[in-house]
Amino acid sequence: MSFLQRFWQIIGYLYFCTYEHLANYVPKFVIKTIGFLFFYPYRFLLNYSPPERLRIAFERLGPAYLKVGQLLSTRVDILPAEYIKELEKLQDRVPPEPLEEILESCQYLKEQIAEFERTPIGSGSIAQVHRARLRDGREVAVKILRPNAEEVVKQDIKILRKTVKFLSKCIPFFREFRIPRIVEELEKILIGELDLTTEAAYMELFRKFSNKEPSLYVPEVIWELSKNNVLVIEFINGKKLNEIDDLPEERRKKLARDFVRIVSRTIFELGVFHGDLHPGNVFLLENGKIAFIDFGIVGRLSPDTLSAFFAFSIGVMNKDPDLIVNALRKIGAITKDINVSLLKREILIFLDKYYNRPLSQIDAEKLFYEELSVARKFKIILPEELVILMKTIA
Repeated sequence: MSFLQRFWQIIGYLYFCTYEHLANYVPKFVIKTIGFLFFYPYRFLLNYSPPERLRIAFERLGPAYLKVGQLLSTRVDILPAEYIKELEKLQDRVPPEPLEEILESCQYLKEQIAEFERTPIGSGSIAQVHRARLRDGREVAVKILRPNAEEVVKQDIKILRKTVKFLSKCIPFFREFRIPRIVEELEKILIGELDLTTEAAYMELFRKFSNKEPSLYVPEVIWELSKNNVLVIEFINGKKLNEIDDLPEERRKKLARDFVRIVSRTIFELGVFHGDLHPGNVFLLENGKIAFIDFGIVGRLSPDTLSAFFAFSIGVMNKDPDLIVNALRKIGAITKDINVSLLKREILIFLDKYYNRPLSQIDAEKLFYEELSVARKFKIILPEELVILMKTIA
């Protein structure tokens, strides 16, 4: 598909995803006419609710947009809850590429691998993972980028950037929520996932940290077999967190304490954290250790952001809206247009709701969504890594 064809396709999907917003600024008959004349193949989207339209658009537009949709599902500071819930349905599971095509870009592996399972254990939008056994007997997991993944992702991001820049001139929502800046952040994450040596380096960092944290285990990277488009790591045998229902209650409590301690230490000691800790990426090993895999999304907190997060947390604990607002201002989340007095009042109302409840009665996920809905109300845009961190903690 040519650049122009792809551009028209993306604009068509986005046109009907922003249909209601456009209708606020352009006469409805003009909106309908443009949709009928130029984007007729995408009119079917109007049979769905706006949140469903956005999800379907990301699913149909392919790997890069599927990934963008998943990343946007964390942005509660931008999108309403109904959009977030819909985007959380996006599954990074796509039909795998034939093994022969995948191995074309890494022929050297054939000399090192004795057995290679044809069916992948993971098949995502950018890469797929196969279990294998090296000639020296070691079991490994081999992550390989899909053919043309880099070319497709970079082209799609370029089109998205141009489209958002254009829409920012027409639709206030895109300007108010600084969507072009969000797209830049998403672009950095996506481009980062295209270089598997970056993921390998973070795995090495966490593996070294595990020497200080006895409850954590991180697979070994087989550096001599890993390249930009290939990552070979030790295969992990263990139970995923969603497969341990039969664990005794006391053991589950210890596991929860260990998990919280590991995450907290990586945040506050390393300034780095695993940004995708869903149950499929966390294993319980036979020796009781917790193993992390898939370091494709890792959050890195700058000293200023970490300092602001500390101040923000202390402000919440002490019910101090001044400290909270100053922390938000420090990371550039508050613009001059925001009514700070009204924001402080809203923060106090929010804190009153949770402040005197027993900890056991607080739903961390619900608190997270409500906290960021306040941010959305005042058009406060948080750095991507901070949103991922807050969702990880929740």
